[in-house]
Amino acid sequence: MNSSYKSRLLRNLCDQQLSTATREQLIGVADRAEKLISELPVNEKLGFGQIWQRLSGNADRFDSTNSNEQLNGQILQHDLRLLVEDLTDAANINSDEVIEPVYTVKTLGTHLQVSSKTISRWRNNGLVSRKIIIDGRKRVAFLASTVDRFVAKNRHRVERGERFSQLSKSEKMDILDQARKLATAGACPSEVAKRLADHFSRSIETIRYTLKRHDKKNPTAAIFPRARGKLSEDS
Repeated sequence: MNSSYKSRLLRNLCDQQLSTATREQLIGVADRAEKLISELPVNEKLGFGQIWQRLSGNADRFDSTNSNEQLNGQILQHDLRLLVEDLTDAANINSDEVIEPVYTVKTLGTHLQVSSKTISRWRNNGLVSRKIIIDGRKRVAFLASTVDRFVAKNRHRVERGERFSQLSKSEKMDILDQARKLATAGACPSEVAKRLADHFSRSIETIRYTLKRHDKKNPTAAIFPRARGKLSEDS
C-alpha cells in the first residue's frame, strides 16, 4: 500500500475499502476514482461527503463527521491516483480480464516514444496507473483508455516528451560530429540546430538540448564555447 497519501481521509478510506470491500467493489471504486480525477479541476475544493458519494456510486456517506471537510483539487487528484493503484493491487486483476489494451511503463514509453522517466513524471501530473498482473507478474500498468484521455488533455506535454525522447548513442555522436563541422565552417548555434533538426528528423529543441548538454559536460571540447551553455532559441 502506498504510504504517501496527503489526506488522512483518503488514507482511511483506502484502509476501509481494503478491509471490507469485495473484489468487484474494489474495482468499481477504482474506476469511479479515475473518472473523478478526469473531471476534477485542480484549483477547486470538494467536500469529503461529495467525494465518497462519487466513489461509492450512491448517496451513503463514509463518515458523517468528516463529510463537510474540504479537500483541494491538487491533493485530491494525488491521493485518488494512489487509491486507484492500491485498490487494483488488492483486486489482483489479470491482464486477460481487461477488455482493452494494457501498457506497462516500458511498452507505453515505446508506444509514445518517450523515456520511462517521462512516464514517471506524467504519473505525477495526472496519468493514472493501476496494478495489473501481466505475464504472471504484478506490474504498474495503464489502460489504453486512460492513456488516450491523458494524451487528449495534455497534448503539449506529450508532444514535448516525444521531442525529447532518448537519442541512441550513435545518433548523438553523429549529431555532435555534424554540429562541430558546421560550427567550424562558421555556422551559428541557431543555424546548426535548424539544419541538424532537418537532417536527423528531430526537433530543434532536441538538437539544442543535446549540444547544450555536451558543451556543459565538456567545456574544454565545447562546440560553441562562447555560448557558455546558453543555446537559446535566439543563439
